[in-house]
Amino acid sequence: MKTSLLSAAALMILLSSTASFAQNAKPLDANDQKALEQTKAMLNDRKQVEAYTKTNKEAASADQQVNALMGGNSADSAEVYKLSSDIFDKLAQDSGGDPAAMQKILADAMKNPAAFAQKLSPEQRAKLGELAGKAEAVKPSASRP
Repeated sequence: MKTSLLSAAALMILLSSTASFAQNAKPLDANDQKALEQTKAMLNDRKQVEAYTKTNKEAASADQQVNALMGGNSADSAEVYKLSSDIFDKLAQDSGGDPAAMQKILADAMKNPAAFAQKLSPEQRAKLGELAGKAEAVKPSASRP
């Protein structure tokens, strides 16, 4: 269950980050590549994330969910953002940098996070599992059996 929640949180981060891309469906050109690098840099820089969440409600909601899932541990939350950044690379390539295609891929993934997770690289799945374990460890004891 935590893996699905964590997948959903990572997907929300990605959903709120697709606005940087040009509106075209061709292979990544120089502008798309630049937007990809800027987005990935933002996802890996807490100060940039904080600035972005002040202007984007979806991003703010995703950030709050990630922080709650990770028990407020900023290092673990940063790992979720790094994983999202890594996934974003493949997402941009698979969609040709087209934000509409990215949104569709992510909307489908939100409906079935487990299926989306299966499309990740083995390393990304392992990291997702590790982060889900950390999230489970910080779950309030009141909700444990």
